[in-house]
Amino acid sequence: MKRYILFILFILAGCSYSEGCFYTPQMVICEDKGKEYPYIAHFQKKETLGNTNPIKRIIDFKNCGGEKKENGDFDIKNNRDHRGVIIGDVVAKFKKCMFSKGYYIEYDCGYNNPKWSTGKCNID
Repeated sequence: MKRYILFILFILAGCSYSEGCFYTPQMVICEDKGKEYPYIAHFQKKETLGNTNPIKRIIDFKNCGGEKKENGDFDIKNNRDHRGVIIGDVVAKFKKCMFSKGYYIEYDCGYNNPKWSTGKCNID
C-alpha cells in the first residue's frame, strides 16, 4: 500500500523517469550513458548480431571505401564536399558494398556502456 501512495504522490508532483533521466518540475537529473557506438559498429551480420567479427568488419569497411580518422573513428572516404555537405552517391555506393558482403545497418545499438547497450552492436 505504501508503494501505491508513493507512486501516486510521485505522479501528482509532476515527476517522471525516462531513459535514465529523472524529471521534476524544477530540474532534470540524468545519468551519464557514455558514448554512442561509432558508425562502424552499426554494421552487423544477422547471424552474428552483437558479435560480428570486428577485424573482418574493419577490412570490409576499408575495402568498401571507409577509412580510420585521426580521432580513431571510422567514416566513409570523400563522403562530403568542400562545404561539408554529404554526397549521397558516395554513401550509397559504400552501403551497397557493405550490404553485398552480408552486413546490414543496426540502428538500435544504444550506448557503448553495458548498462545502456542493447547488445545488438559491438566494436571489440
